[in-house]
Amino acid sequence: MSTSIGRTPTLKSVTAETTTSPWSRLLHPTFRVTSKRKDQGGKAPAWFYAFLPNKIGSGSTISLPAIFITEILGGNVAMVGLASSITSAATVPASAIWGWLSDRYGTRKLYLILGFLGFGIPTLLTGMSHTVVQYIVLSALVGALSVAGTLVSSTLIMDTTAKDEWDESCLLYTSRAHETVLDLV
Repeated sequence: MSTSIGRTPTLKSVTAETTTSPWSRLLHPTFRVTSKRKDQGGKAPAWFYAFLPNKIGSGSTISLPAIFITEILGGNVAMVGLASSITSAATVPASAIWGWLSDRYGTRKLYLILGFLGFGIPTLLTGMSHTVVQYIVLSALVGALSVAGTLVSSTLIMDTTAKDEWDESCLLYTSRAHETVLDLV
């Protein structure tokens, strides 16, 4: 067996049964840590678990805006589309601003916490809104603030994996998050 830093041991002579395909890597994801940090044996890095409450919250509330706007606030489908588009539009300039600030000051933990709180607090407040306009403003705030944590997750992946594995690690991060959420249920 030969090993390299941050990789799982591999056999020099590989049989047809032990060859891993892209599909098997998708079904059984592992993280390969190839930086100064210690290899965790295919386990998700510790920072990954900080994203679980955020992912559970965003996944469980994704279908609620349309119901809330139409049934509770008395809006119509056009208002649902307006709220969705304004939220998405708020994330674009916010991504540029948060990315620039994160690169300039380098305190990734602060932006991670800001992203989590920027999703959680305005999301709770949207449930207390009485008009569609209040909901749209809070929803745009969710989009603008929560993207701060999204950018940091990409940076954490790039910091903890080799450059040639960035694309696969991003895919595994997303699929591993869904897998872990399903395991909790």
